[in-house]
Amino acid sequence: MPKYLSILTQDPAGYEAALHEFGGGIVESIELIHCTSTPADIKASKTQILLADPDLAARVIDDLPHLQWLQSTWAGNKPLLTHPRRDYLLSGVKDVFAQQMAEYTLTHILNHEHRTREFQTLQAMKKWAPPGKSSIKNKCLGILGFGNIAQNMVPMLESMGLKIVGLNSSGETVFGCSQVPIEAPLDKNIFASQCDYLLNLLPDTHSTYQFIDKTFTEHLPKNCLFINAGRGTVISDGVLLNALEQGYISYAVLDVFEQEPLPIKSVLWSHPKIFITQHTAAKSSAEDIIDILVRNFQRFKMRAPLKYQLSWLKGY
Repeated sequence: MPKYLSILTQDPAGYEAALHEFGGGIVESIELIHCTSTPADIKASKTQILLADPDLAARVIDDLPHLQWLQSTWAGNKPLLTHPRRDYLLSGVKDVFAQQMAEYTLTHILNHEHRTREFQTLQAMKKWAPPGKSSIKNKCLGILGFGNIAQNMVPMLESMGLKIVGLNSSGETVFGCSQVPIEAPLDKNIFASQCDYLLNLLPDTHSTYQFIDKTFTEHLPKNCLFINAGRGTVISDGVLLNALEQGYISYAVLDVFEQEPLPIKSVLWSHPKIFITQHTAAKSSAEDIIDILVRNFQRFKMRAPLKYQLSWLKGY
């Protein structure tokens, strides 16, 4: 007997098309009963499996009495991990964002070192006064949150001559990345002191809230480039603005914010040392997520542990 699947996402047509591309066994084993971007469409349904954007899913899970498993479409799942209902399996997304995140990171590091903004300004002024450029070779990129995405980025980043240092919750060296020094949270200021560039990939948990504090920024080498592609709660606006003013951070590329969309009145919009990319650093594709759903469905049928199953206790 097939399991009843509902898809709740901002791209329902893309996900439905990607699902049907598999054909055969997966379509026979799953009956797609809803594919929508409107939460009200699936409330009180017989949905057993939900493939959904976490923010939309959080609005309906209380109204799905038969829900057994929810496959998220996002890497970040705070709307579900902080929701009181926890009597179902929740799996996330991994192994699909490293290429996008590496490209995003390298784009902004190279723009910074090659003075792209300054050249644009000089062009607008019709002024020939080329600024000095620098190389990223042998400079150090510190990655806060040395998890799956960061680990898969390492070969691409190192191929460009960057040195990498990571920070994770244990401070232990990661299998497959033994050449990358790893610091623990207690040593975060030692970690900070090594970073010519700082990339945040930390999840949004109680332990990571405002993890980057004033003391941390004061340990950064002067004129550090800060790229926040993890979660906006890792640093307060006040700490960030002070670090920019004092020169601990020379420029900030911000993809994520504590409140999204970023309020129109936020001073971050117009700050001359901030570049905003509106939560686009690494986007889920329907094809990648459906592939994860299909592989996980085989495990679900066999009652085996799901790939990328999230921990209610850890919050990730």
